Amino acid sequence: MFLATVKASPVYELLGAGGLPTDLYPGTDVGLMEQPLAWRQHHGGHESGPNWPYFLDFFDRFVVRNK
Repeated sequence: MFLATVKASPVYELLGAGGLPTDLYPGTDVGLMEQPLAWRQHHGGHESGPNWPYFLDFFDRFVVRNK
């Protein structure tokens, strides 16, 4: 999933939205959440629970703000 996000980054940048700041894997439990194109991987397998606080923060910054 990280590589797919890296490949999408130039499109976001072209559209002026902001892509990922790096194409180097940042590690598990490290999020790249500063731009509208974001990425985060947590330990624990295929469940979204550990990421919910990060999802809600992202939503608040990039969706609610842009109403």
